[in-house]
Amino acid sequence: MGRVHEAIIKYLSDGYDFYWYDCHCQLASASLWHHDGWRKHDIILSNTIIVNGHMELLGWHQSEWVPPAELLQKFLVVVHAPVLGYPTHWEEINERYKNGPVFGASCPEGVRSVRARGLDCALVPCGVDLDVFSVQRKPPEKIKNVGFVGKPEVFSPDLNVKRPDMFKEIAQRTGLDYTFIHGQPHSLGSSLYEGVDLIISCSEFESGPLGIFEAAACGIPSITTPTGNAASLASIKTFNTTDEAVALIDALNRNSEALREYTRKLSAEVRANWGWAHLCKKYWSNLFERRWALRG
Repeated sequence: MGRVHEAIIKYLSDGYDFYWYDCHCQLASASLWHHDGWRKHDIILSNTIIVNGHMELLGWHQSEWVPPAELLQKFLVVVHAPVLGYPTHWEEINERYKNGPVFGASCPEGVRSVRARGLDCALVPCGVDLDVFSVQRKPPEKIKNVGFVGKPEVFSPDLNVKRPDMFKEIAQRTGLDYTFIHGQPHSLGSSLYEGVDLIISCSEFESGPLGIFEAAACGIPSITTPTGNAASLASIKTFNTTDEAVALIDALNRNSEALREYTRKLSAEVRANWGWAHLCKKYWSNLFERRWALRG
């Protein structure tokens, strides 16, 4: 979650002292599974943000060691994906954490999932760094190439969340060229989406997806399944099936003025409401204040 880390450091580190650990990073996680790691990093004296996509919560349910209360109470745990279908160890986790860390989730589905397990949770959405994604291109006259933010391969039949196969079917049925956007640093900014006229998100569930917000900030339209923060955009077009997506694209391609206007509205909404500076001030700083006092 480099984008999130960089944004929090950029917009909030002047007001707060904190450590940041991403549980998807093996180097960071390796020292955190055991209490020796915590003592080594002196985290018990520090404010700590724990970032964990599906919130297995550092594997503590697999360990005999239970973090002490004075350690848990300094944590802010941020969830970046809806928590779905996890096993019964949640009951034990819930019991441990009733008076433990503060929880935040970056999408409404994530908030509801955490609250459904008896834990308080605040919304802390992720957005786009408008300093990085600053170049706005002219709205497309016609959609010729559609883009998908993610890998073309399905990681596992049980984890086909982003559904790249659905995206390929949509592209093939519309007769458009298609591009998979992945493996490149977001520091490339607007050039990440070079040559793409429309982003398509087919996810079953999502926290963002961030690609929609970044592309919109650059003047590139999107359509999406109704999930994540993208579904809350007033100006975005959504679909549930391949047929609906094909119909949306065909309609936009039949009316160049409608395509231009759709692009302008979506871009304006994202740039006004989903920049990191705005989100940090409106959401993240409030969550920080629930856990930590302002520095100085």
